[in-house]
Amino acid sequence: MTLTAEFDMDSKRLGKEIKYLRKEKGINQKELAEGICTQSAISQIESGEIFPRIDTLYYLAAKLRVSIDFFLSILFHEKHNYINNTKAYIQMLSNKKQYDELYFFSKNELKNNKLHSEYHQFLLWHYFMSSYYLKKINYSQCINELKKLITLASIHEKYELIDLKIMNAIANLHAENEDYTSSIEIHNKIISMEDIPEEEFYKLKIKVLYNKSKTLFKIGDTKLSLKSCEDAYKISTEKESLFLLGQIFFQKGQCLEKFTNTDISLIKECYKNSLIFLEIFKMDYYINIIKKEKQQYLCS
Repeated sequence: MTLTAEFDMDSKRLGKEIKYLRKEKGINQKELAEGICTQSAISQIESGEIFPRIDTLYYLAAKLRVSIDFFLSILFHEKHNYINNTKAYIQMLSNKKQYDELYFFSKNELKNNKLHSEYHQFLLWHYFMSSYYLKKINYSQCINELKKLITLASIHEKYELIDLKIMNAIANLHAENEDYTSSIEIHNKIISMEDIPEEEFYKLKIKVLYNKSKTLFKIGDTKLSLKSCEDAYKISTEKESLFLLGQIFFQKGQCLEKFTNTDISLIKECYKNSLIFLEIFKMDYYINIIKKEKQQYLCS
């Protein structure tokens, strides 16, 4: 994702500095772009038309032999924009299960930046999750570290959206490690909350309902699993939110398979719809699963 510059002065300052460093190194735009982005993107960055992606900025800094902090200092007044862009990139890595890059990126962000508390909390959450999936810490260590991040909110029973997202991550870890009771308990607690002011809470609720559906499916409660899945679908359509529909259709298809009286055409429809949305969002991990495990339903 590349952001169009909303703050002319800073984008032009950044572009001017990149152009100066490039010329100082004696390389042209094509050489600078090689292995990073397109020559056209370099041209737009240098002219101040767009901000580069955060990962692109890292690679440009390395190629131009300057610290990423040098560029970030230029964008000091763009800190809010930088944080939002970085969070979106980290979330994309997490969604695609690219844990090596997620670990490296979050670790560097924690080390190189003086950050405000909410962003610091966000980075630690993804740092610990990637550490767990890369087997650098175990299940109980990861749970303990994540719980520390929401200690204050838990004491006062006053939760911000990020606290609930971390609670959802804890619930998912419990489910993955077969503590299904704890997982469902936490998911139910999140779903039942009504006084969360953030507009984005509905997105988390969709995700929690989907995750709860997966857990219920694992313990053989297919009827409740389907109900939770359909609740997630209902909110998604009401809010015109497409981001998790690929996984929701897949989960619904799995539930329908368990019912002996289900019309096979309904199961096929679920998996075909699932694949459409997974391909739209380039969810390679899930695309591979559905093509491998549900190929018989994808054939017309």
